[in-house]
Formats: sequence, structure tokens, C-alpha cells
Amino acid sequence: MSEPATRMVPGRGATINPTGRYEKLQQQAFDDGWNLPGSPNAPRTTAYSEYVKNFLTRNQSPDIPFDRSIN
Repeated sequence: MSEPATRMVPGRGATINPTGRYEKLQQQAFDDGWNLPGSPNAPRTTAYSEYVKNFLTRNQSPDIPFDRSIN
């Protein structure tokens, strides 16, 4: 069975994830018919601007080794 062609879409993560030599499970790519001709090429990226009052959060948990984090 031939593998479907992988195309790189900038900003959308890894295109392949090969398994290691000693993995018990292996994956094989196949054409499931979802990539139909005429479908959109790449999803559009949307960026939102947000104004916040605070971006630092205080943590008061005994199991977290820090007391402040960026929200």
C-alpha cells in the first residue's frame, strides 16, 4: 500500500512522526478519502488582540514549586 503524499503547511506542526526501531506498535498511513480535489489548501490563521488587567497569577499550592506564573 502506498503512503499518501505529505505536504508541509507552514506553522501547522510536524508532517511526519516516524516510530522508533524498538516500538511495539507501528502506524501506517493510508488514503481515507478525506483529501478531496478542490478542497481548501491550508487553514487560515486567525489572531485576536486581547487586553488584560493582569498577566501574572499567584499560585498558593503546596505541590507547585513556584508562587507566580504568567497567565
